[in-house]
Amino acid sequence: MIDFCVLGSGLSGSTIASLLSNKYSIQIIEKAKGIGGRTSNKKMGSSISFDHGLQYYSSKNKKFKKNLNKLIQKDILKQWEGDHIDFTFKKNTDSRKVIGVKGNNDFNKYLLRNIKKNLGEEITNIVFRKTYWEIVSKDKKFKAKNIIITFPFEQTKKLAKKYLSKSFLNLKVKMTPNITLVLKQKTRYKIPISSIKLNNKIITWAANENSKKRFTSSEN
Repeated sequence: MIDFCVLGSGLSGSTIASLLSNKYSIQIIEKAKGIGGRTSNKKMGSSISFDHGLQYYSSKNKKFKKNLNKLIQKDILKQWEGDHIDFTFKKNTDSRKVIGVKGNNDFNKYLLRNIKKNLGEEITNIVFRKTYWEIVSKDKKFKAKNIIITFPFEQTKKLAKKYLSKSFLNLKVKMTPNITLVLKQKTRYKIPISSIKLNNKIITWAANENSKKRFTSSEN
């Protein structure tokens, strides 16, 4: 039986699973068809893809910066070059923008490279059976000694309500929705800007995916 079943393959789930895998048997369950959660990369055809969640990684402490540099040396991550305009005028300790070589979920894929993964499994229920947890999806049942849920607050509360304390259930957690609009356009002209950060309540970010140099067939 698996020691730990981690629900969700986002950054938190991937990091936790990677750390625990040094001592325990781990299984990842993810409802999407691919790894990444909010760092997901969407492919459009054979050569074009878009980061439709997290746009880049930046380091706010020395330890994370060291990890980013390590993955850059392994050619898993790279620096996002070009002109990045910030109209919020906020100071950053590290202005580098680091991205995945193929997609921003490359980080997650690296962390989970040696870990068993079940993709396309949406969890509908969890039940504690005296000595183990039963994790139920639409088509399968999984067993684990322990589970770690990395879903957003409302999803976690709904799934594990009868196992959570009242203090947790009564927390006031505000979730701000994030909508990504993807546009594809063919043009002869090279767009000179890689990204624009805006001080606007509706549109906060605009990125030129072609500037990430993962494909060259068109400007996007």
